[in-house]
Amino acid sequence: MPQSATVWTESFPVRSYEVTPRGHASIQTIGHYLQEVASNHAQALGFSRDQMLAQNTAWVLSRLRVAMDRYPPWRSNVRVETWPSSAEGLRATREFILTDDAGEPLGRATSAWFVIDIDRRRPTRLPDSLDEVTPPDRERPLPLPDENLPAPDRTDHEHRFRVRYSDLDLNAHVNNMRYVEWAVEAVPKSILDSHQLAELDIQFRAETTFGETIETQAQQVDSSEPPSFLHIVRRRGDEQIVAQARTVWQE
Repeated sequence: MPQSATVWTESFPVRSYEVTPRGHASIQTIGHYLQEVASNHAQALGFSRDQMLAQNTAWVLSRLRVAMDRYPPWRSNVRVETWPSSAEGLRATREFILTDDAGEPLGRATSAWFVIDIDRRRPTRLPDSLDEVTPPDRERPLPLPDENLPAPDRTDHEHRFRVRYSDLDLNAHVNNMRYVEWAVEAVPKSILDSHQLAELDIQFRAETTFGETIETQAQQVDSSEPPSFLHIVRRRGDEQIVAQARTVWQE
């Protein structure tokens, strides 16, 4: 499919190993699609992983907000459209729209990204050449909050995990979507069986590596309807919070 300079579109078939027990793509699967199109578009724009590594830098996803109207079923196709929306200070933002085979909406997402210096593991300024990329004149499909997510003030549900080799990405750190998976695992099975994840807002705060123990905790927001949860994901060794999230669930 022909691509414009600043808007990129790809389609993904939903595989059997990407669905939940109810036969629809999981939120982790949706997240993987978003990461894939973002990476491919960055490469087309001249900011691929290899090009960034040559400058001793790398893109890091800082925040992701997703709102799903419905999840695509097994054997259907998901069309993901993405475009960069801003580059200010140390932060760049990117937007996403998901549709089905018929072009009907499935969901929307927005995201924030930093460039880090690989040696110092700290944010550095965005590439100068990013100034040459003019974002399309389109509204963001979702607002991207500036404020940090609130942390739970109690623990209603929790799980622990050991980071496996298969959890690691190209940079030998835990893939972002594993944090989403771990956060969701702390939601009660009764909610998972009867509801779908309608909204996810997650902030990624630190890296984790092979062999570390991860604890994920969730607090159900009192009297919230539909049900919503606040989540933290932390390393057990130093109690570092590596991700925080808020989820909203619809029947």
